[in-house]
Amino acid sequence: VYLSIPSINSFDERDLIDKVVQQTQDSLRIVISSPEFTKIHNHVDSVWQPLQQLLASVYLAQLESAFQYDNPLLDCLVIFEELCGYDVFLSDTWDAAFAPSHQASKLEEINEKRKSQSLTTIPIHAINANDQTKTVETKFEEGKIFSNVVLGGTFDHIHAGHKILLTMSALLATKRLVCGVTDEAMLKNKKYKELIASEQTRINNVTQILNEIRRGLDYSVVIIHDPFGPSVSEESLEAIVVSVETFKGGEAVNTERAKLNYHSLDVRIIDVISPDRTRDTPDLKLSSTWVRKFISENKLQK
Repeated sequence: VYLSIPSINSFDERDLIDKVVQQTQDSLRIVISSPEFTKIHNHVDSVWQPLQQLLASVYLAQLESAFQYDNPLLDCLVIFEELCGYDVFLSDTWDAAFAPSHQASKLEEINEKRKSQSLTTIPIHAINANDQTKTVETKFEEGKIFSNVVLGGTFDHIHAGHKILLTMSALLATKRLVCGVTDEAMLKNKKYKELIASEQTRINNVTQILNEIRRGLDYSVVIIHDPFGPSVSEESLEAIVVSVETFKGGEAVNTERAKLNYHSLDVRIIDVISPDRTRDTPDLKLSSTWVRKFISENKLQK
């Protein structure tokens, strides 16, 4: 689905997302365009909070509809057109393309471009939607620019919370992103551990998603055998991205780096989605444990 919004703070298309999710069975890519995205290329720190709030709003809208239509594990990814580094609509063969009726001409232009490159055209579906979206001004902070950024996690059964974390991290870095994926030994006490994906599968899934979110970065996705991994072994790193739940881990990283006389990392927090912070959508549990539980129960039912 293609959606153009006037500003980062102007997402108001829940009905559109609902109609698209209702008609999607397996995979959905929500491509969002905004003139403000060109202003923040390699300077995402200046809109750190509003950009992650935009991601959360879109993912929560998608999840609400996915649960409503009994498809909670729908493979969905939000991509920012001006920031991803490639033409999303030329990169794959899509079964259908959706857009608000007043923006459907963009999809027609895309089909013309596909034809010029000997690609099959995509069936277009124009959806009646709000064409009076109010422009809410985005406040730009000074922010910092980071060449090398690090993050870590289990990344099992990647869900919306993971995708927000990965998206913000990939957009924050200007040259290299290091992503640590926990090894199997660190997961021995997890619930439904028999359903945890293998180390290589989790590495492959993270790498695939990062390359959809943004191309042109140097990605290093590696297995870690302790809570620190590359964050304390690579002096050149500049920032670490954490969730609210792992904020203390970020502080611990800087404690370890100080012991090595390394500079401390700037800590950036993702605080819009967590398993315990779902007051707007109390029935949505955004965690890998919930996904494994869902898979386990559905297998039992079968």
